[in-house]
Amino acid sequence: MTTIDALTEQAQPYIQRICQEFGVTRDALLGDSRCAAVSGPRKMLMAILRSKGWQLNKIGNYVGNRHPTTVVYAIKDVQARMDNNQALQDSYNRVTLGNNAPDE
Repeated sequence: MTTIDALTEQAQPYIQRICQEFGVTRDALLGDSRCAAVSGPRKMLMAILRSKGWQLNKIGNYVGNRHPTTVVYAIKDVQARMDNNQALQDSYNRVTLGNNAPDE
């Protein structure tokens, strides 16, 4: 299995959960739309992938060929938003923990 295949396999559960949590398609999530309904979930995906040890350039390449500085901005943005938004933090936890998320 190539490194790209391994990374894609690692990302799949998070992509599926984000799509389900926010009602977006995989193509939209990994595409180039700047619509808030898509860009917010995309930023969350970037933050999750970074927390799993992905390099910034790999995240950028995987999520619509974005520059690493865009990835850094996205991660900081979603972290700041979660600090002030419990519902967003709960969504992040559901996505990262999957079936192990605590009941609300």
